[in-house]
Amino acid sequence: MADRTKAARLTGQEETIRVGGPSSAERRSYDLRTLRRILTAISMVLAPLAVGIVRATVPLASSSDGQSAITAAAANLSLAFVELVAGVVASLLLPFAIMGLTRLVMRRAPILALLGGGLALVGWAQIPSLMTSDAVTYEMARMGANSAQFATLWGQFNGNIAVSVLFFVFLIGHELGTLLLGIGLARARVVPLWAAVFVIIGIVLHPVSVAVDSRLIDILAYGLVTVGCVVAARAVLITPNDAWDLSLLSASQLGSTTTPPRGDVRQGT
Repeated sequence: MADRTKAARLTGQEETIRVGGPSSAERRSYDLRTLRRILTAISMVLAPLAVGIVRATVPLASSSDGQSAITAAAANLSLAFVELVAGVVASLLLPFAIMGLTRLVMRRAPILALLGGGLALVGWAQIPSLMTSDAVTYEMARMGANSAQFATLWGQFNGNIAVSVLFFVFLIGHELGTLLLGIGLARARVVPLWAAVFVIIGIVLHPVSVAVDSRLIDILAYGLVTVGCVVAARAVLITPNDAWDLSLLSASQLGSTTTPPRGDVRQGT
């Protein structure tokens, strides 16, 4: 009799496995919020660092002259390549970094988070278009021939209305948006005040460095921004999951919130 009971239990377990394993109520939901916070924090560190490397290695920091830009790239092909690699990293990580800063500020300074986060996200999202222009300059410099024609093409490409509009969006969005997020960090007190001030001073110094044509000031500017973002990334890492994001509903909770099935419509007929 005991052998028959054991055999029946085994048969039932085999049948359960055959039809799809345990019921949904017995499955556990995996909480990925910690992983999302870690990836967000990494982006918040690497993205501004990559932008700083771009500004430190770009052969010519600013130029409206195609011949000068191509000549500078030709004289510094290795640095130009490093700039392109850093630009790709920045392009991929900046949206996640901005979303991390925005979420960090959102709870205590929602208006600054909304305005700053929106402007910064739209502005920094134009980085790929700027890197495309630099990639074109790099290839022109690497090929070397027909420099006069290349310079003319460079001027037409960068003077194109679409490229000009995207550059204007980048200029306003990344400067004003990041500035507002820095003020939001100070207002929300989610990081030490000095870290928020670093972000504010750094993003203000960047246009100053362009105006006075100083690469050293530009490197200092993004160094300050990076340090401030490192502290902000630490704040993301120590934020509890429940304060950072909503938890997932477990399978049993999903089952309890499901509308009970209606009775048989044929009942009573």
